Amino acid sequence: CQLEEDGVAIVFSLLNFTNQTLLLASAYCTPDPGSTDGLVKLMNNIKRPWNFCKSMNIGGLAVFGDFNARIQRWGDRLQNPRGKILCDFLNKNDCVISAPPTNTFIMKNSDGTTGGSVIDLCVSYGSAIKLLGDSWIDDTDVHELFTGAPIRGHFPVMQHLVYHQQNLRKTSDNVQKVFNYESADWSNWSAHVDGVLCTYLDNYQTENCNPCPKELYDLLINAVNDASNLFIPSKQMCHHSKPYWSENLSQLSNKVRECQDLYKFKSTIPNKVAFDKSKEDFKKALTKEKNDWIHRKLEKLNTKECVLFWKQYKRLFLLYPVMKTLLGI
Repeated sequence: CQLEEDGVAIVFSLLNFTNQTLLLASAYCTPDPGSTDGLVKLMNNIKRPWNFCKSMNIGGLAVFGDFNARIQRWGDRLQNPRGKILCDFLNKNDCVISAPPTNTFIMKNSDGTTGGSVIDLCVSYGSAIKLLGDSWIDDTDVHELFTGAPIRGHFPVMQHLVYHQQNLRKTSDNVQKVFNYESADWSNWSAHVDGVLCTYLDNYQTENCNPCPKELYDLLINAVNDASNLFIPSKQMCHHSKPYWSENLSQLSNKVRECQDLYKFKSTIPNKVAFDKSKEDFKKALTKEKNDWIHRKLEKLNTKECVLFWKQYKRLFLLYPVMKTLLGI
């Protein structure tokens, strides 16, 4: 929902995680030095949603925003009338104010000095009080301050959210270690099995007696297992495994995740460009690996192998809408 009045704006959004729900809000109060009406309206727009949270069993409320209220209590160097109103509001209501330890707004004075204030704050109720950790400003990209950059503007305020994540997805995904038969050294594999069996049978011929079937069977199984461990490399597979996947795709996939996390952390234009480029690089590499895998499979196929190949192809690429989208078919 969104509530707006003259001089104040506030937008709400529900956040669901770890079996509980929070109501988050972004608020703004215009910096009118001659009036405190805007801040009073903002406080009313905070109290009403908190009453709504309690009626709907929503655990907490956190309102982040530019309150344009200054007071030494949360690190500013002076106090203004808005700051006193906000302090009175805290004393009368069961809520907490949190703020970074440094100026959230800076400006260059006419004499060349830099001034600032702590006016970007967070008002929290209920379970949000315990979930919100430390806050700090991100001053790494000062040139991207939106208002009058770089002479004056607000720093982005970052906020830790402290919680214990539950029901984490299992990372194993039933990973199994299997033989990679396509890379097997079948020549040495066969020679090893033949050598073991021939040596065993030669000993029985020398003694002029027949071998025990059970003993011969166990010998064959052990010889096959030993040869497989020696001459067939292993690989890890799960139900997500794809035969065309490569180390390069893994690196590009990790790069996409890194760029995505960075863009979520700070939605700047350079981070957006890097994120888009990483996705494009991954898409091109993925298409190439798929085409190369198909060409390798088709090079030396007989009639029976063709039937098996197209079954595998349909299972990998045609049965799932996501795969069809990736292939562009």
